[in-house]
Amino acid sequence: MTGGTLLDYGPATLAWAALAYRSPAFARRYREPGLRYFWFGLLALALGLTTLLPPVYLALDQWVGVPNVARPVAHGLVMVAAWCVQTFLLYLGAHDARARRSTRRDGFVLLAMLVLLGAFFSQSQAEPESIDFANLYADNTAMVGYRLVLLAYIGLVMVNAVRLPWRYAGVTGSRPSLHLGLRLVALGAAFGLAYIAYGVAYLVARRLEVDYLLGNGEEVPGSLLAVCITFFLVGSTMPAWGPRLGIPAVHRWVVRYRALRRLYPLWRDLCRAHPGVALVAPSGPLIDAVGVRGLGFRLYRRVVEIRDARLALRPYFDPRVEGYVSTLCQEANPSGKPGEAILEAARLAAALRARALGRKSGGPTAASGTVGGADLDSEAEFLSQVANHYTHSHVVRQAISRLERDDVDSATTAERIPLVLSPETDRDAARSGPSAVDARRWRLARLVTELLAPVPTVSLLLLAIAWHSATSTADAVKWAVVSVLFASLLPFLHLLRRVRQRRLTDIHVRRREQRPGVLLVGIISVTVGLVILSLAGAPRELVALVAAMVAGLSICTLLTLFWKVSFHTAVSAGANVILVLVFGWPLLVLAPLVGLVGWARVEIRDHTPVQVIAGATIGAAVAAGVFLLLR
Repeated sequence: MTGGTLLDYGPATLAWAALAYRSPAFARRYREPGLRYFWFGLLALALGLTTLLPPVYLALDQWVGVPNVARPVAHGLVMVAAWCVQTFLLYLGAHDARARRSTRRDGFVLLAMLVLLGAFFSQSQAEPESIDFANLYADNTAMVGYRLVLLAYIGLVMVNAVRLPWRYAGVTGSRPSLHLGLRLVALGAAFGLAYIAYGVAYLVARRLEVDYLLGNGEEVPGSLLAVCITFFLVGSTMPAWGPRLGIPAVHRWVVRYRALRRLYPLWRDLCRAHPGVALVAPSGPLIDAVGVRGLGFRLYRRVVEIRDARLALRPYFDPRVEGYVSTLCQEANPSGKPGEAILEAARLAAALRARALGRKSGGPTAASGTVGGADLDSEAEFLSQVANHYTHSHVVRQAISRLERDDVDSATTAERIPLVLSPETDRDAARSGPSAVDARRWRLARLVTELLAPVPTVSLLLLAIAWHSATSTADAVKWAVVSVLFASLLPFLHLLRRVRQRRLTDIHVRRREQRPGVLLVGIISVTVGLVILSLAGAPRELVALVAAMVAGLSICTLLTLFWKVSFHTAVSAGANVILVLVFGWPLLVLAPLVGLVGWARVEIRDHTPVQVIAGATIGAAVAAGVFLLLR
C-alpha cells in the first residue's frame, strides 16, 4: 500500500473499526446522551472519510450529476462529527442540563456554518471534476470562503477538543486508561490545529501569489489530518480496551518510576547527611535513572529512608522558616496560603543547612510532626511534591536566604552558603561548614545562566544570520528587527510581565507546570514572525532558522507537559549547530559553551544531568534537520 493510499484509506478504515467496536456498548447504554453523541460522531466521521475516498467520491458525483458535490457532503459530515464530539466532551464534564443548553447553542452555530458552506460551494462553479480539489480551486474566491468557513468551524472545535480533554484528564488519575485516552484525544486535536494553521497559511500564500514554504502537495495536510484522526480514535476508545492490554499496570510502573526520579535529589541529600538511614548508599543520577528493576521495593525504601532522615533532622528544625515561607507566599498571592509540601521542603532545606553548621534549633519543635499519604503511592506523591519544591522552588530559596541574613552567629555565613547544603559536601566538610568554593561555583553558574540564556543567545544568532544572508545593510537591519521582535523580544516581554505579576517564579520559569503557557505564547509569536518573513521575501536561511525555532519550541512544549527538559541547553546546542552550518567548521570552537551551560543548569539545581543532555540533543537534532531541509 502506497503512502497516498494509506492516507486515504487508513483513517476511514480505523473510523469504521472504532464504530464497530463501540456499537455493542451503544446498544446497551443508548439512553446515555453523551454516549449517543459519541457514537453518532463516529458514524458521521466514518461516512465523511469514506465519501472522500476516490471511488466513492467519483461515484457520488456521477450519481448526483454535480461535479465535486461529494466534497461539501463529506465536509458537512465531518463538521457534524466535530459537533457530536464537542457535545460528547461537554456531557463528559458538565451536568446534563448545562450540556443540553450548550448543545442547542452549538447546533445553531453548526447549522449556520453548513448553510454558509453550501452557499459558497454553489457560487464556486467548481468544475471540472477533480480529486485534487484544494490545489485546483485555491484561487477561486468562493472556494476560498468555503475553505475558511470549514477551517474556522473545525478550528473552533479543535480548540475545545484540546482544552476540555486535557482539563478532564487532570481529575482521572485513578483511571489510567481514561486518563491516557483523554491525553491522546487532546494531542490529536493539537495536530488538528496544526492542519488548520497549514490550511490558512496555504490560502494566504496562494492569494498573495508567493511560494508556500511547505509546498503545495497534499502530503503534509493529509499526514496531519491522518495523525489527528488516529490519535482521536485511539484515545476515545482506549477506556474500553485499555485495561485488557494492561495499561493500568504500565501506568502504575511509570508513576512509580517517575516518583523515584523526583525523589532522588532530596533522598540523596538526606542520605548523605545521615548515611545510616540508607540500606544502599545513593548512586549517581545516571545509574539511578537506568535502574528499572524492583521499582516497588526501591520506592518503598526511598520513602522510608526519607522519613527516617527527617526524624534524625528534628533537632535542627528552625521555627523561623515557616514564617518566612508564609510571608513569601502571601507576597506572591495575598489570598494564598503555603501548601504543606512547600513548608516541608523549606523545613528540610533549613534543617540540612543547620546541621551543616552544627547548629541545633533552640525553638519549639511543633513542626516535627509528619504529614503525607495513607499508602505507598499517596505518600510517594506527597514526598515527590516536597522534593520538587526542595529542588526548584524560588520560595524555598528565598526563605533560606532570609535565614542566612538573620544569622548572627557567623558574619560570613551569607557568602558561604548561597542556598542549601551542597549535595557534594561530605560529612567532614559538613561539620566545619560549607566551603567558599561552593559559593563561588554557584555564583559562576548563575552568571553563565544569565549571559547564555535563550533570549540573548537567540537574539545574537538572528542578528548574525540576518547580516550574513541579506544582500544589503538596509535589508539586514530590516530582517533582523522583524525576526528579533517576534522570535525574541515579544516572548520575553510577555515573560517579564508575567513575572512582575507574580504569576511566574522568575524569568527562567523554574516550575515545569508554568512552562507550557509561556512556551505556547512563544510558539504563536515566532510563528507570526515566520509567516511575515515568508510573505515578505526574507532570505531563505533566516526563514529556515525561524522555522527551526518553531519546531524546537513545539517539541519542547510537548515534552514539558510531563518532563522538564532544559531549554537553555536546547537553544545553546541548536545555535551552535546552525552557526557551524552557516559559517563553517571553525565555529565548533563554541561547542564547549553548550557544556558550560549544562554544567551551570545542574549546578544551580534547575535541571538534572539527564534533562540537560536531552535538551542539548533535541536542540541539535531539530536545528540540523529543519534548517538543512529548508535553507
